[in-house]
Amino acid sequence: MAHAAYRRWPITVLGIWLAASGIAFSQETVPQRQNRLELERQNRPELPKRGEAIKDANPPRPGLPGAPPASLPHIRFTRPALSAPAVRPVQATPEEISGWIRDLDAVEFDTRETAMLNLWATGSTVLPSLRPVVTKGTLEATTRALFVIRQLGLAADLEAQDEAGQLLTELAAQTEAPALARRAAATLADLTAQRSAQAVAALEELGAKISRMQLDVNNLLDERVDTIEIGEQFQGNESDLRRLKWIIEVRTLLLNGQQVTNGWIKRAVMMPGLEELHIYRAKLSDEALQPLIDHPSLRTVGIYNTPIHDAALTPLVKLPLLSFVKLYGTQVSRDAADKFVADSGLTVDFRRGAFMGVGGQPIEGRCLITTVHRGSPADKAGIQPNDTIVRFGGKEVTSFNKLTELIAPREFGEEVEVEILRPVLDGQIPYQTITAKVTLGGWEADTAMQNARPNR
Repeated sequence: MAHAAYRRWPITVLGIWLAASGIAFSQETVPQRQNRLELERQNRPELPKRGEAIKDANPPRPGLPGAPPASLPHIRFTRPALSAPAVRPVQATPEEISGWIRDLDAVEFDTRETAMLNLWATGSTVLPSLRPVVTKGTLEATTRALFVIRQLGLAADLEAQDEAGQLLTELAAQTEAPALARRAAATLADLTAQRSAQAVAALEELGAKISRMQLDVNNLLDERVDTIEIGEQFQGNESDLRRLKWIIEVRTLLLNGQQVTNGWIKRAVMMPGLEELHIYRAKLSDEALQPLIDHPSLRTVGIYNTPIHDAALTPLVKLPLLSFVKLYGTQVSRDAADKFVADSGLTVDFRRGAFMGVGGQPIEGRCLITTVHRGSPADKAGIQPNDTIVRFGGKEVTSFNKLTELIAPREFGEEVEVEILRPVLDGQIPYQTITAKVTLGGWEADTAMQNARPNR
């Protein structure tokens, strides 16, 4: 009877169930199913048409233990499009919820479907009542209950999202019921993938900057989110950042601006798979990095123009995969940075915050400039690629690494005299000596993030 009942499902519900549970119920083609369902509706005028309110489709069943009283308004739900989660939960009494749960495996298809949709419309308050159905119910009731939990996990209400996700996580961990655990895990994986895309879209709508990477030049739709920047244009608050924990396959997060607080860091570290965390001009205390302790995937932490002190570095020592720390324009002392390197063995790029805007190769005996950032202090001072810097602030420069060391202790706004050798293509001498005055700038967020170990 149960398998025959499955073949009477509308194709929209069946499609979602197939995706969620991986169970195929019928070999009937889509056109055949649609034609049959339309004939059934024509032959049974008592059934509601699509989009109409379902009335009295869930009457009390005499003789069934615990059947809801006949006086209760059992059906008051108009079927929505199943692709959109319920946004505004309707009110339901405990008796109504109990009745709908019992009806999840009723004989009549419309009774089962109506019960499921009413539970979905009621919202997260039904989740505790669905747990025993999932763990001890029939295959029909369990499948429908998992569908409700999944749809509530896509709700606009963040509380409902959290509760549904937590319930699926607990069900997936039930070793004493491996079949249920597998189905719950599959439902959770599908939910997480959909909620990840939903969370990215919601943050972007609130003003987050989303950078996407094209994976296939021949397919414009084949892309993934590479970086999320939550900056001064963000119109949300700390609570909206709860969505971060559902975003998968995003490796880089930038928190930018004075609105960034310790609470934002707590939300950020909930991102699964986060490998790079960058913080720019934030308002943090020295305890802000404490939530990073034991983060399983962080490899790079960059803190720029943010007044943290020596004590703030302590939690970073314990990160298992961390390999690179950038400290630009912080209040961390040089001695503390050196001790941190000795204790952790990590690579630390330590700077006071001054930015010149050049790139070069680590060649001993010569500081050859290979790139000059457009609009940078170096660019404004007339420094060009293929120039060789020989003196910086009166001190000899013998390599690009030496230039980095000389820039690092400088402050934003300092003016420094730079002596360079420039190749001469036509002339009697191979180089001409040029003296330029460079007013050092401050690191911009994008430039600081992209600055790798060889480039300074």
